[in-house]
Amino acid sequence: MAARRRTSRTKKRSSKRRTSRARRRVRKRKVTKKRRTTRKRKVTKRKRTKRKKVVKRRRARKKVSIRGTRAQVFRGTRQKVKTTGQKKDDLMKNKRGKVISKAAHKHGKKVYKKNGIEKWNKAFMQARKNLGITGFQAIKKGSALYQETMKL
Repeated sequence: MAARRRTSRTKKRSSKRRTSRARRRVRKRKVTKKRRTTRKRKVTKRKRTKRKKVVKRRRARKKVSIRGTRAQVFRGTRQKVKTTGQKKDDLMKNKRGKVISKAAHKHGKKVYKKNGIEKWNKAFMQARKNLGITGFQAIKKGSALYQETMKL
């Protein structure tokens, strides 16, 4: 039985081999390829590109405005203040060195006297002298300095 099986197997194999060889032959047929023909390249001389001359435009001068900040007007580099239109005659420097208008300075002085801050300041300075205080001291309500100031 073993011999029979082998023979049947070999037969099957050979039949398979035949079919595969036949297929291979079909596959191996050479297809003629088209030959590549080289095209002749046209020889052209490269033209030299000339650089274009850059024409620089002259910038139009910026118009110098008459108006500027208070400091510029006070210095003399501008003629009028941008927002209020004040001239140098209307401006001054305060004790801190800030350029302010004379009108604003005058108004501030008037309000200082009107609101009674001037009286309070004088009384406070006198109270400091009376108590012999030098340097910084906070003036709290109920403190000796406060009571002394209120008396005056």
